Amino acid sequence: MISVLISVYNRFEGLRVTLDCIKRQQCNVEYEIILCDDGSSGLVEWLNENWYSDITVVSQADLGFRLSRNRNNGVRESLGDFLIFLDQDFIVPDDFIQSVYDKRAEKSKICFLYCYLSEETSKKVVGLDYESACEVASSDEEYKMKSRILDILVKQTPRRFPGLFACYKKDFIEYNGFDEGFIGWGLEDFEFDFRWLEYGGSNVVYDRVLLHLFHPFDRSKEVISVNTEYYNKRCNSGEKKSKYGFFNTLGDDEYVVRCI
Repeated sequence: MISVLISVYNRFEGLRVTLDCIKRQQCNVEYEIILCDDGSSGLVEWLNENWYSDITVVSQADLGFRLSRNRNNGVRESLGDFLIFLDQDFIVPDDFIQSVYDKRAEKSKICFLYCYLSEETSKKVVGLDYESACEVASSDEEYKMKSRILDILVKQTPRRFPGLFACYKKDFIEYNGFDEGFIGWGLEDFEFDFRWLEYGGSNVVYDRVLLHLFHPFDRSKEVISVNTEYYNKRCNSGEKKSKYGFFNTLGDDEYVVRCI
């Protein structure tokens, strides 16, 4: 089974776009959808009101930006042996899950390059499938740039490639998952990527650009000084496993699991 883990914090209309993409997947392998909820208000009620089903919601308390713990929680509750990490607000191909799964290999991280669409382009692509959305986005300057970069990347094996990715669950757990010592936005993916590559993993790039819908910029993302210090400390530690992770979570608050 494949576990698709979608990080969520409010912005339900963007989540609708991603869920609709996942729900129409053409896939020969069984998969589950897990929403890794960082303390949204009214998420379960919204899912019920909009007739979504066959979704597992794993929610932690809203105690600030805790993406690492949020994703680890989802993995703890996952049933699949292969993990795909996504964020809300994404448009992906109709064969996304199958095509990612077909690229799987042990100790290999399949990395996703994505284009952050402008507000104007985002409004035009809502409700469209991936191919149609790409046609609309083809005039977007960032989409053109990311497409050129992808052409280069698929011809090589990139060394560093943080961000969203897919991998075998057993490999993710071997590294003790994301380090939950990263509180606030930024660098948890860079640190995981550093450990992954330092201790035997490799990166390959998915061969299509994912589309990320516009949303207002979160000013809290401008300050990552604390995470920078923690990142440098962890990378210099010489440790393969995260300090706080899958097996030793940081925080006493319990998460809640609900099946929709």
